[in-house]
Amino acid sequence: MTELFRLPSPKGAKVEKRPDVSDYAHTPRTMIESRVRTETRPDGTGIETHPDGTRISTFPDGRMFEERPDGTRVLTYPTGRTDEIRPDGTYVTTYYTGVREERHPDGTRTVTDPNGTRTAIFPDGSSVQVRADGTTLFHDPPQKAQPPAQPADTPAPPSVLDFLDEAIVPS
Repeated sequence: MTELFRLPSPKGAKVEKRPDVSDYAHTPRTMIESRVRTETRPDGTGIETHPDGTRISTFPDGRMFEERPDGTRVLTYPTGRTDEIRPDGTYVTTYYTGVREERHPDGTRTVTDPNGTRTAIFPDGSSVQVRADGTTLFHDPPQKAQPPAQPADTPAPPSVLDFLDEAIVPS
């Protein structure tokens, strides 16, 4: 038993005895579950397992990989860039410059700049940009060039087949 001392009170000093928590055999179950478990592998990889189920692996090259209980996975590089994959399939990249790019399963991309400007880019190529001051810009994708329409009253130019028909048919 470890003894903990309290400051003397008017009636004198009191001693409170508690079990030694350095031994799991005497540690209450709630205290064991609330601890972060740390493991170091022979290659230098460190793995932390948190009480909520989060696992964080730190690799010797400086990368960190985090697995959260909700299924989210985050990879952090030494440069400061992070890649996050969410359970719904959204892929989020945050660059060291502060630019954040989200790629959604439907093909939509959302880019957020550090200055607050947000740009949504849709699968058809159109985009909407909302600047920090509230200005909104819309951009439609360029249309494919269509051949000029033939006016209805203009006869079509003769084709090669017309010439062949005239050459073959005797007069």
